[in-house]
Amino acid sequence: MKFTKTPFLWAALIWAVSTGSGWAQPQPLRLNADYACFRYDDRAVFVEVFYSVKGAPQSGMGLTVFRNDSVWTENAWTNTGADSAREGDTVLGRVYFVAPEGRYRWRLSARDGASNLRRDSVLFHQSIQPFSNERLELSDIELASSIQFASEASAGSPFFKNGMIILPNPTLQFGSRQNLLYFYVELYNVLTGIEGERYVTRVSVLNENRTPVPEIKPISRKKMKTHGSIMDFGEIGLFGLGSGKYILSYAVLDSAGRVLSEKQKPFWMVRPPEAVFAVQPEPQFESSPFSAMDEGTMKEEYECVKYLMDAQQRKLFSSIKNLDSRRRWMYDFWRTAPAIHSVNFEEYHRRIDEANALYGTLQMAGWKTDRGRVFMAYGKPSDIDRFPSSSQMVPYEIWSYDAIEGGVIFVFADLSGFKNYSLLHSTKRGEVYNPEYEAQLKSGY
Repeated sequence: MKFTKTPFLWAALIWAVSTGSGWAQPQPLRLNADYACFRYDDRAVFVEVFYSVKGAPQSGMGLTVFRNDSVWTENAWTNTGADSAREGDTVLGRVYFVAPEGRYRWRLSARDGASNLRRDSVLFHQSIQPFSNERLELSDIELASSIQFASEASAGSPFFKNGMIILPNPTLQFGSRQNLLYFYVELYNVLTGIEGERYVTRVSVLNENRTPVPEIKPISRKKMKTHGSIMDFGEIGLFGLGSGKYILSYAVLDSAGRVLSEKQKPFWMVRPPEAVFAVQPEPQFESSPFSAMDEGTMKEEYECVKYLMDAQQRKLFSSIKNLDSRRRWMYDFWRTAPAIHSVNFEEYHRRIDEANALYGTLQMAGWKTDRGRVFMAYGKPSDIDRFPSSSQMVPYEIWSYDAIEGGVIFVFADLSGFKNYSLLHSTKRGEVYNPEYEAQLKSGY
């Protein structure tokens, strides 16, 4: 395939993964996406974007790619390949483009054709440099939920690659139903980039401090140099890992044990709340603030903390009627929360106090407002742009978080005139998405 100045973009066929739940009431549309860069030629990189859509199997998709702040290419398609998918199913897809050297950002979006209110988007930023023709280099690591050798019948799958069907895991989440992590990676310039006839590949799981976790023994394989470019793949068991963020490391070492090249990929373990609740509490529970919480305090704690919980966790907590069981469940929740939400109990409650001081109104405590909720969940913004009222616009604010998902924004507006700013739009995954929010700013009180 010859590279030209025109970017190459193609939306793959769609793969529907049934949840077995049958027809269900419409749920919020949820888009997850990940990407990996592979070698294309000496001037360009092959960028694969993997995605999953849940909540609207017949969703409309769009990809816009900016290069050096100018539109490089864009495409739109419908998940028509998922005609057999049902409401509640998860639909997997793949789209890719060829990119020469430059600064890129690309936005993948999904929307329900039946309702413009059901939409989601993901934004990526990446500086792309073509792979070297001389030294040993590794592609990005692609994480997958399964890798199988392709049969003749499955060779037409959108996830066919080098004789295999690689089913991606765009959520980067694993757990009790998915305790095997599959990975795929490519090695370039093996013959010229490694001295000697042998080398070693090492796959290991690290914690957030980038040290090996004791539960999983690294997998090392000795190999002979046979080809200049090769692919490598495999699986690693995640049994014994608790909820939290981890890092998969793939390294190439020489025969003396020196690391020649390494790539890392973050992933998350998300255990069901039931599993967390079943864990025996640590001895420190008795000295924690949870052990003495009365009904009223526990109820208030839950109302504040539910911003960090997913729907299943909120449902489980509500089903627990015994006060002592609720205390222990909340204690276990906060034991794992820092690894998932990057905030501990003390810091979160400091955010509550600050939200009350900054965003409270005569009608509502600060932590109950939209600005308070965002502040508590994501912390202090990197930047805030404030726009006072005018004859054309109501007062509004734009909060920027540079360290979240490559950069996201939240737009709040005082639509009522009582200083209670409502969230109108955000580029953060899972938040309200309304790119036409300016119309609300102009509508006045």
